[in-house]
Amino acid sequence: VMANCSEDCAQPNSPAMVEFYHSKLKDMKHKYSVLERVVEECRQLVVRSADKEDEFLRHVRDIAKLRQAMSDLEQYLYKEREYVLKLTADNDKLRIEAGDNRRKIQFLLDHSGLKESQLEFHKEGKDGEKSPLGKPKGRPRFYEVKDFNQKLKELWESENDILNLRIKALEAELREQTNLLRDEVESLEKDLDLKKREWESEKRQLEQRISCLNCRLQNTLLKNFDDVLKTMYDVEKARTREIELVEENECLKRYINTCKGILGEDFPTGHVIRTERVKSEARSLKEQLHQKEQIIRGYQAQAAEFEAHIQDLKTELLTERGQSQKLKEKFLAKEEYLSRKLEEEKKRRLLETEGFRNDVKILRTKLHAIERQIKMDRLKKRTEDKEKRDP
Repeated sequence: VMANCSEDCAQPNSPAMVEFYHSKLKDMKHKYSVLERVVEECRQLVVRSADKEDEFLRHVRDIAKLRQAMSDLEQYLYKEREYVLKLTADNDKLRIEAGDNRRKIQFLLDHSGLKESQLEFHKEGKDGEKSPLGKPKGRPRFYEVKDFNQKLKELWESENDILNLRIKALEAELREQTNLLRDEVESLEKDLDLKKREWESEKRQLEQRISCLNCRLQNTLLKNFDDVLKTMYDVEKARTREIELVEENECLKRYINTCKGILGEDFPTGHVIRTERVKSEARSLKEQLHQKEQIIRGYQAQAAEFEAHIQDLKTELLTERGQSQKLKEKFLAKEEYLSRKLEEEKKRRLLETEGFRNDVKILRTKLHAIERQIKMDRLKKRTEDKEKRDP
């Protein structure tokens, strides 16, 4: 019986089994190549997605810079318009003052009996000397002064016209300043809305990136846990198999010793073949155990790499969170600054508008006072004329 068992054990494997294992190996190689191709496609897809995301972020930053430049240009244009309005108002004031001065000079000339050609102008030189630019052509003739009250009335009317012109100029300037203020406030509100939309879009992008990194971290952790569990299962299986082989070897040794003690010299020589086969199986098992240990070490190294990669991902995630928090704080501070600046600009414009209104009120008050004075002069003149006619 032992000889037959030894012969059966010594027989090589059948060709069908060898062919079956070869087909299994081919299938595994094919699946491995397919998996490698899928992994490579996934890697390329991730790289392309990251490149597109970076390009999109770069375009968003460029658009934000262009919008900032447009906002600065609009603010510069508003300042230029304000400066032009100020120059126009100053020019109008100078024209009104020049007309007023001309009327006063003409009034004085008419009532003094002088002509413009009779005036003597002096120009101060570098040493303080005066050089005559004209000579009087005669003494003033006071008997040529006529209708003093009429001239005074014309002077008051000219003053009234000048004040009306000033009021109209101030009203036009106030209207232009109001329109400019309205346009500037609308522009600042548009800029604030654009900034808010940009901050919201960047916030959404950062949240999406953080969620993507969290998903990647979770998937990596799950994969690492699965690999660790699989490795532990393989190690436990190899240990169990090793224990079973040791027990089987001990059992076979006891069985051989028992048979040898019973048979004595009649013990068949087939046990040598059986012993050699057991030794070869033990060597193969040792080789398998060595391979398993190598696989375990490889899994451990891979697990260490996964842990290092997970640590890098955690560090990157923390960095991204810190950067997003800093950006958020920066955007909030900038928004608060723009809001404060907008409020200050509104207050300043309101104060300027109130000042213009006060100037208009003062000029109107002066105009009413002048009109009342003119009416009083007219009444006084009528009273004097009536008193002259009554005697």
